[in-house]
Parts: sequence; C-alpha cells; structure tokens
Amino acid sequence: MTTVLSCVVGDEQPVDLEEVQASGQAGAFSSGKLSGFSHLQAALRHNLREIAAERGPYGNIDSNRTASNYTLQGPDTSTAVMDIAKSFISTADTGGRVLRKDAVVGIELIFTALPTTKGDLIQYFTDCTRWAEAEFKVPLLSSVVHLDESSPHCHVILVPLVKGKMNGARLYGGKVEMSARLSSFYKAVGKRYGLTRPEVRVKQSLEKRRFLFQRCVDYLSKKMLSASQIQALLKPHRGDPLPLARSFNVVLRGERAAPGSFADIMTA
Repeated sequence: MTTVLSCVVGDEQPVDLEEVQASGQAGAFSSGKLSGFSHLQAALRHNLREIAAERGPYGNIDSNRTASNYTLQGPDTSTAVMDIAKSFISTADTGGRVLRKDAVVGIELIFTALPTTKGDLIQYFTDCTRWAEAEFKVPLLSSVVHLDESSPHCHVILVPLVKGKMNGARLYGGKVEMSARLSSFYKAVGKRYGLTRPEVRVKQSLEKRRFLFQRCVDYLSKKMLSASQIQALLKPHRGDPLPLARSFNVVLRGERAAPGSFADIMTA
C-alpha cells in the first residue's frame, strides 16, 4: 500500500486514531482540537497509558507491547504535563476575562508510520516532533510514541498560546492553512521517508459535476449497461464524480453536459 500524507480536521475533541485510520485518511499526519482541561487531560492519560480500561481485552491496546512505548518530549505522567500546561496558560493575556471552560487548550497531532515508511522509526518520529515545534511555534507539552496498537504512531500535544494569547482557532486554522501545513510537512519530513503528497480535492461546481456525470454515463452506455445499472453505479459518486471520471479517462476540458440529461437528474 502506498504511504499517503493527509490532514484530517478534528472535531474539538481528542483524536481517535482508530476512526482516523478507518476513514482511509490516516496517512502520516492528522490533527484535532482539545477543548477544556478535561479533554486535554483525557488525551494525556490515553497517550501515557494511564487508563486501565483501555488495556483490557475489549480495547485496541496490546498490553504486552506497552512497555515498548516511549516518550520523546515531556514528562511521563499526565499530572506533570497538566501542571506545565496550566503554567503556560496562566501567563496568557485574557483581557481580564476568565478563560471559557470549553476554550481550546490543546492541539493534538498524530503522525503515523505505515508499512512503507522508510528509514529509522525513532528518527522519523523525532523529525515529526521537531517539525511540529518549528511549524506551530508554540509550547510543545508532550510527544509520545505508541508501538502497542495496530500501527506505530506518535501523539504530539501543543498549547495554542499565540503571541501571549490563547487562540486555538487561529493556530488550528482552516482548510487553506491545513493544506499549506501539509505541504510544509511533506517538504520538511515526508519526502525523506518515502511519503507522497495526495492531490488536494476541490469541490466541483454543479455545472462541472453535471458534465462529469454525463461523461461517465456516455462511457458506461457504450459498455451496453442499462439505465438502471448506470444509475446504480453512479449514485454513490454524485457528490464527487471526478475520481470516477478520471478512472474512466473521460475528463475533457471545455465540454459541458447537455441540458436535461441524465446528469441533470443525478445532480439536481
């Protein structure tokens, strides 16, 4: 399987590695926001293997391999890391206001090593951690490598203390910032370890989607498929027909779908 870089937008809660990997987007770099001290502490306790229930028979952790985990940066207990986090956050300029309970107090990054990742594993995760420090330019609380789950990976947690203020939204950014950050990671780290940068997916306009659907319909019609068969094949791709059109090699510029066509019906 080809190693792919990708960036997954979190949902203001600890990153769920199993969910990220199951999505097919795990690649090498994913991220999420940690809202409130409870979420931050929960993430740290998971990373430092302090939650006994996770090591049971119903968890995803192989307790026989947990001793192989190692810390690249930061203390080895969640309590000690939380003390450091609160120390940094206490220096933040809040304009005299109390920090909201659901304020983003941490950014968590996960760097995953897939079977095709080249080079020394420890050095790879060390380089990932150094890149995170240089890229985000905020305090790095913890960097922990897990070798007791399905894929080796490294959890890095940062405090979003930006120019003396807690600003998780600004640090985390949106799709544009994440795409630029992914390119930065690929250039600084990924290329040296055999990782490839995927093409950025751009949402197509309704007109473009109609055109692409019609091209796919024309292609499938030549394969002697019925209208119902074509509809069944194309329906799952109505939101983004570009990959399918590319697989059929029917993407042509400067052409449009005919008005009232099957594509009109599918994309209405």
